[in-house]
Amino acid sequence: MSIQSTLSQVFGQSVPLSSSEIADLLPLVNSELARLDERFGLINSTGKGDNGTLYRELLLKGTPEQVAEMKAECDRLVIERDQLRAKSRKLAELKQAALITEATAELPDLQRNLIQCIEVAEQARRALAQAFSAIDAAYNAVTVARGRIKFTGTEPTVNAQLGTLSSLNALGALARAGGLGNGPWSSDRPWHEENIGLDRGGRIQAPQAAQPQATWSQA
Repeated sequence: MSIQSTLSQVFGQSVPLSSSEIADLLPLVNSELARLDERFGLINSTGKGDNGTLYRELLLKGTPEQVAEMKAECDRLVIERDQLRAKSRKLAELKQAALITEATAELPDLQRNLIQCIEVAEQARRALAQAFSAIDAAYNAVTVARGRIKFTGTEPTVNAQLGTLSSLNALGALARAGGLGNGPWSSDRPWHEENIGLDRGGRIQAPQAAQPQATWSQA
């Protein structure tokens, strides 16, 4: 079935096409219109503009019957092109109307989906805030423990890995951007190296037992 016949049926049916169905038809219409335009340019015998190459050759070499046949084809092409252009414009109008109808029908569901997405995001934000609070507590616990060890004159030997510091930096930036990080853990790396230590080899060292302190007695 030609695209012209297909469109005639479409415009005659009672059930309107969806916007996607119309979108599928438009390339076919444009392709057929391009074909008709190309053929018309070759055989134009309307007297409007330049005559087509084939028509000029036929005037010189063809019979009157052949010239009449080509003129008839050209006249038919004029009609077909006018019809197809009109149908293309109508399709564009129907597509716009379909888009409006579909948007009106879909809008309640879209709005409900937006509300659900917001609720999920709010839950995630609350969970993230709780997770950041947990980091605050854990970070503070580490710094307090290290401080107590240092107070005795012993250097803590269990230090963080580079990956831990990288994660703190990334999470700290996220916390600061969201206004969820107020503790020292959300500061820059130099603070982490001092507060929780840094194993320069990228390894967590095993804890070492405290060395007994020497006692002096006077003879």
